[in-house]
Amino acid sequence: MTFSNINVSNPNDGLGSKLRDAFIIVNDNFSLIGDMVTPEQLSATLSNYATKVYVDSEDTNLQNQINNLSDLIDLGEGNIQALQTDLNNLELLVDGKASIGQLNDSVAAINSTIAALQIVVDSKLSDAPKDGLTYGRKDAHWVVVGGGSSVNKVVGTLYQRSDNTVEQINEGTLEIGRTYWIKTLQPGDDFSNCGDNQNTEDRRFIATATTPTNWTNGSSIQWQVGAPVINILENTLKQPFYFEYLDKGEYWIQSYDTLFTVDKTFCLLTDMFDKGSDNQIDVRIEYWDNTTMKLLTDTNDVLNGHCIEIRVYN
Repeated sequence: MTFSNINVSNPNDGLGSKLRDAFIIVNDNFSLIGDMVTPEQLSATLSNYATKVYVDSEDTNLQNQINNLSDLIDLGEGNIQALQTDLNNLELLVDGKASIGQLNDSVAAINSTIAALQIVVDSKLSDAPKDGLTYGRKDAHWVVVGGGSSVNKVVGTLYQRSDNTVEQINEGTLEIGRTYWIKTLQPGDDFSNCGDNQNTEDRRFIATATTPTNWTNGSSIQWQVGAPVINILENTLKQPFYFEYLDKGEYWIQSYDTLFTVDKTFCLLTDMFDKGSDNQIDVRIEYWDNTTMKLLTDTNDVLNGHCIEIRVYN
């Protein structure tokens, strides 16, 4: 298929195609095009290309999305700036009250004060009397509080069946409730668990245990066979005491400390085993001073489970 061209020659030379002839050529060319491309083919070809209207519409949508994103960014920047302002204001407020360093120093000072007070409290507690009672502080002094008692006492039963014979042993065991003393103490031996002997020679004590911590080095223990032996049922006395044979029917009750407070010591001594008997033993206790009392019986009689109670009031 060949299209015809219109002869346009040169301007004003009179050699070009006449007007009618030129349009005849145009019509012929359009006819050829009509024969070559159908309307269906032309529509299908043009459908693959975007029209200006479509392009303008998509451009508008895209611009709207860009504008929305810009608004969101502006809004986010505004929020971030507001948050930064709040943080700055908070920092100024905290700095106006106290710095972190000052707060740390204050906490450290408080902890030091608490530690110092704890030391004082511990030292005061260690000063409290250790006698089985409950104490509290009042007017800078220790006083007995709830759970304690206004009286300290010992309660037990007494036995005595011999004379003033002195016996000695260098090994073995002790009899609980009997009064002993260390005659000779050898290095390494330890009797401190058996009563208030303080591991000291010639200090009398009532045995509270049978087996010393160590008795393997030849130390000697003595006792008066005729001194009363006590089976202690209860004992809250603040100081220890012991018994000593004086003569038939006479025995000392003694303490190395001022145990028997004058005008505040009360004693009971009764016969619980020979009730109704014609030969009941006459027994009594005499107060001498704050370290000594005397226990008396009929001259030739012995103690046979007599009950004794010594009370010392505060």
